[in-house]
Amino acid sequence: MGLDNELRSIKLGKMSINEYFTKIKSLADRLNNLRTVVSDKNLVTYVVNGLDSCFETIAKIIRHRDPLPSFDTARSMLLLDESMRNETTCTTTTFDSSPSSPTVLVSTSSTHPKGKPNTHFSKSQISSQFCNHFSKGMCKFGDGCKFIHDH
Repeated sequence: MGLDNELRSIKLGKMSINEYFTKIKSLADRLNNLRTVVSDKNLVTYVVNGLDSCFETIAKIIRHRDPLPSFDTARSMLLLDESMRNETTCTTTTFDSSPSSPTVLVSTSSTHPKGKPNTHFSKSQISSQFCNHFSKGMCKFGDGCKFIHDH
């Protein structure tokens, strides 16, 4: 298989994001040494095409950015997603929905004296909102979430 075909068909598989990008960059550098220039746009396309379903959401975000992010920006986005994924795997909560396990839903609501809803949240309430835009768990930004944020 030629280097260009290997680059076009590379898959993440069991590699970390860092290993994946290093391998892609190495293949692109080898092609450049053979006077076959691979554009940054094509590299990002190959990266996204080789991702597995675990990275489906971030892959869609990268694909739909206009203009397409640079190779280094895509790497940063995927490294952040991978690190967030690694953090949440330790704290994943599962719910058993069998008939013998009761489910309790709790809703709190408060109103101001004139019957208007309370839109003022304390700092602890803001830091524990669910991410509304990208379903990435807890998010301190709520409706202002832009996905790339620190926790």
